[in-house]
Amino acid sequence: MGDDHMTNAGIAKRPEADADFCDILLPYEIRLAQRRTMSEQSYDIPELARSSLGLYLIRVEPPGWDDEASDHGVRDIIDNHVRELMKSALRDSDIPCFLGRREHLAIARDLDADHAYVVAQRMLGAAARSDFLNAANIRVLIGYIVYPLSTPPNFPMEDWRTLVKLARNLATRDQSGARTAGFGLLSGPEASKVGMPEAELIPVAVDSLDQFLDAELLKIQRIQVMG
Repeated sequence: MGDDHMTNAGIAKRPEADADFCDILLPYEIRLAQRRTMSEQSYDIPELARSSLGLYLIRVEPPGWDDEASDHGVRDIIDNHVRELMKSALRDSDIPCFLGRREHLAIARDLDADHAYVVAQRMLGAAARSDFLNAANIRVLIGYIVYPLSTPPNFPMEDWRTLVKLARNLATRDQSGARTAGFGLLSGPEASKVGMPEAELIPVAVDSLDQFLDAELLKIQRIQVMG
């Protein structure tokens, strides 16, 4: 998608979800991804050729602001601006969501797992080019999950908020102070060998991610755009 699509004038109207709608949508998307993975495995489709579900948590951090004390009108302007930038970086089949408290979620279907970083790169690139965000020194951070993360893919669909929490941890992983940064989490090279089910892996990874990275059950993609 070219830079000409990054302007507000070039942003197409599309439906937008919220956290309540995600209670309906995400269990469906997670279950669909699980079924697709099991089907692809049964047909012995190579792992690199399999499609994945991408969950992108976009976090907006104005400098020195407190969620309760900051001006709601200004917060709305910032959120709306980031929402439009995010939409401009997504495909027509992707679904933007507003979670609240300066957080957005993008649901991207049928991703190539190893190229999932492209979506994050587009969103961070749009943020880095924004004169409005640059002038206000507002950070935009992204954490994303390329799902499924392990086999068997048996993560409880109704616990989608745990996946979002893991993505949030990734978004806040960068301590460099860069204005835009992102981390993505994918299945690691040892995941298929060990066969640790998602229902066990994901809840523990929320609090102890590094142990799974060290064991190569999971791996990280780092995205950074200097703005």
